[in-house]
Amino acid sequence: MRPTYETSNDRANESKAVAIYCAQWGQMSATKLPISYRVDYAFHNEGSLKISGWAEVKCRSHKSDTYKTLIISLGKMMAGIELAHRTSLPFILIISFSDKVMFRVFTSSDVFRNPMIGGRTDKTRDDADIEPIVHLCMTKFKDVRPTQVSPEAVAKPYRGPAGAPPSHSVSTQPQQR
Repeated sequence: MRPTYETSNDRANESKAVAIYCAQWGQMSATKLPISYRVDYAFHNEGSLKISGWAEVKCRSHKSDTYKTLIISLGKMMAGIELAHRTSLPFILIISFSDKVMFRVFTSSDVFRNPMIGGRTDKTRDDADIEPIVHLCMTKFKDVRPTQVSPEAVAKPYRGPAGAPPSHSVSTQPQQR
């Protein structure tokens, strides 16, 4: 089994990007999914457990206009598209850059042309770092509208409606105590 390289700082950055995305749409929450789903989050409305979409989140340390394309694992994209296909729900790729958060919505009809071998070639950690990847054109991504997101919204998990099992959710609304 492959080791997990994700750090608590990575998870915090990912959670912040998701909170910023959810704030754009109002009463939306995102539940962190188990690794077996291959994508990071399921979206749902506040107070509801009905899933409305799937998301993969990537955090980059450079500005959004540094590269013309975004490199991402073909396997990760195929997993998201398969979820979109099987559930008739959108798959959203959210990218946090040093200057803004951007997103792109994918559906089951999206096709990825010209896959190539690539991945983490500069600081390879193990054999799984080299894999089929795709280049996604940055001009097809949209900016998340700047919105105020309180620190409480990022830090406190959404607990769901009364009687619901606890989740690992990101809420855009401060919690009532």
